Amino acid sequence: MFKTLPAILIASWLLSTPVYAQPRGESKIARSALYLELLGAAVGLSLNYEYFFTDKFSMRWGLGGHSCLCDYGYTTYDVGPLPDEDYSTSTALLILMGNYLSPKFPHHFEAGGGVVYFIDHPKAFVGNKNGDRFMAAFTIGYRYQQRAGGFLFRIGFTPLFFAENMIPSVSVGLGGSF
Repeated sequence: MFKTLPAILIASWLLSTPVYAQPRGESKIARSALYLELLGAAVGLSLNYEYFFTDKFSMRWGLGGHSCLCDYGYTTYDVGPLPDEDYSTSTALLILMGNYLSPKFPHHFEAGGGVVYFIDHPKAFVGNKNGDRFMAAFTIGYRYQQRAGGFLFRIGFTPLFFAENMIPSVSVGLGGSF
């Protein structure tokens, strides 16, 4: 009996001693996002990839496009007379923007700016009367995105500037972060 008593006491002590795991750290940050955006910088539909350098700053690359029905010799952007016949045309765009997000998860304030480059069909609108192919794009809005990834939702105001003109646009985006 006295020989097993020390073994029982040692076993009881080991089993009753609290064991601490590693301290709870912050969860992994989803560094990438992929989403479709309606309107916004493409004034149409765009597919966007976003990489987060930190939980506050990201870079966005996008490919988008829109169609323009040109009636009565003018485009919807009033860039001057076109040929007399009515026609429709499509425009592809490349989007490059930097964004700032408020650090409170999952609801974010988002603000950003960048450029939109037009890759035009030969008859299409080329930015403005001077043929510039770049526009400045800005965005301000709301974003729902979890820290560790998952569903992503964006909505905002996106003004586009070229030459002396501004195109006000709203944007709605759906996708995911991973």
